[in-house]
Amino acid sequence: MTGTSMRPRLVLALALAAASGTPARALAAAQDAGVLATRAAVEMVSYTLKADSSEKTISQLVTPIAVAVPIGERFSFDLATAYAHSRVEMKGAAARPSTIYGLTDTQLRGSYVFGQDAVVLTAGVSLPTGQSTANARQFAAAQNISNDFLLFPIGTMGAGFGATGGIAMARSIGAWNVGLGGSYRHSADFAPFEYNDGQKAHYQPGNELRARIGVDRSFGASSAMLGATYSSFGDDKSAGATFNTGNRLVFQGAYATMVRRVGYALNAWNLTRTHGTRADGRPAPFENITNVRLSGSYAAGGVTLEPMLEARHLARGAVAAGTPAAAEPRGSGQMETAGVRARWKVGGFQVAPGAAFSTGKLLTEDLTGWHATVAIRFVP
Repeated sequence: MTGTSMRPRLVLALALAAASGTPARALAAAQDAGVLATRAAVEMVSYTLKADSSEKTISQLVTPIAVAVPIGERFSFDLATAYAHSRVEMKGAAARPSTIYGLTDTQLRGSYVFGQDAVVLTAGVSLPTGQSTANARQFAAAQNISNDFLLFPIGTMGAGFGATGGIAMARSIGAWNVGLGGSYRHSADFAPFEYNDGQKAHYQPGNELRARIGVDRSFGASSAMLGATYSSFGDDKSAGATFNTGNRLVFQGAYATMVRRVGYALNAWNLTRTHGTRADGRPAPFENITNVRLSGSYAAGGVTLEPMLEARHLARGAVAAGTPAAAEPRGSGQMETAGVRARWKVGGFQVAPGAAFSTGKLLTEDLTGWHATVAIRFVP
């Protein structure tokens, strides 16, 4: 493999993540895992939301499981799932806490490379190994972890069988590397909720078309990346009703540099969800989330410290009154996070613990939260 053929690989990987339909965290874990399990990690996230006399705590414990296996020079496959334990507790409520736990769905993907790493075809399936149906006691936990603003590591335990096909390509244009990716995903019908009498509410997700473009470039000791992903969703159907969550447009940007042995990185993303249609016929409001993260990296005495600051902002449109639903005003939210991660080697292993604390406001509720991780990676 020549040096020239390796230049577009970053944007190719970014385009491939969009083309495959594989969640970004699962894809990264699978690529990092290698042929054998060389990395173990545990992640814990908890948020508390308070408003007047109510208080709700949402927490999640996650252990990712991923393997990537190359077969020859052109074909590879990766498998990614996770064990997750999610819990919602209402302070002062008579009801017991809502919990849901177990393995999530398993993402299995195969990739075939054409030419000099410039074109990749992918095919993947989502195997229903996770719990896709929640009963009345589990529903609060299953529902709250899907919040786009809080961004829990696992947003859903299970969503039934799904299949994805895609293509990604990249090439160098002058000093820039350009990558393109596209995919189509079909999901089967599943039952997200089971009533107390044993009856199940069935749900047919709409098909998804996804396209991504990304560019990156190096500037001496610095590098920059820009990307955009557009996802179009067909109508969802449940209990005779047809609705649509709206399409999504995501912009991403990153810049990294090194100054006097200190690394700096600035990452930003913006998610816009367009207007959709609710099951009662009312328009679903638009939603916009912006996130900016500044981090550093400094090595001293065999330990690398990585402090970070992060800010997130939410804007949500209003919803007109319906029958019998009341009107919903415009909403907003913000969250500020500060944290630090450390990395050091112990024998043939790299240990990387990290912790962060968040504060802010989500719509009418005050928000506090914390995030802790421990990762151990074999480094031969």
